Amino acid sequence: MIRTRLIFTLIIGHLVIGIIPFLSAHAEISIRSERSRLIMLSIWSGNFDPAIDDSQRIIAEESGNPIGYFLTGLTYYSINSQYRNDNFADSATFYLNSAISLAQKLVVQKESEAENYFIIGSSYGCLALFKSNHGGWWGAIRDGIRSSSNLGK
Repeated sequence: MIRTRLIFTLIIGHLVIGIIPFLSAHAEISIRSERSRLIMLSIWSGNFDPAIDDSQRIIAEESGNPIGYFLTGLTYYSINSQYRNDNFADSATFYLNSAISLAQKLVVQKESEAENYFIIGSSYGCLALFKSNHGGWWGAIRDGIRSSSNLGK
């Protein structure tokens, strides 16, 4: 369990540091914007309340943008993971699935594909880790493959 969490932390850290500067911007708020970076920094440092508040503001401002949903889902997933508490499991799943749906629609429209593949892949990765920790092995494998496929694109 600790090994899985460490691997997840390293993956997210490398993605945040390595990929974000190269992603293209679609909407006013992108995954590489300063607002997104500050939210991810809040998540990384365990300041979950400001991360949720700021992510919810992005959703209110741009309801069709998957970034706010992804960051909110990532925050709830991080709370569940860090505190080993499933009180926010439904919220994490809802927001991550919403981010996947919105990003897939944008991919079909050929809008900011790299950023949206990143959101889809990262969301599936969080869902896969959550399912693997809760005994949903088949769902974890399926979502892990989806994550890898989208991050590869």
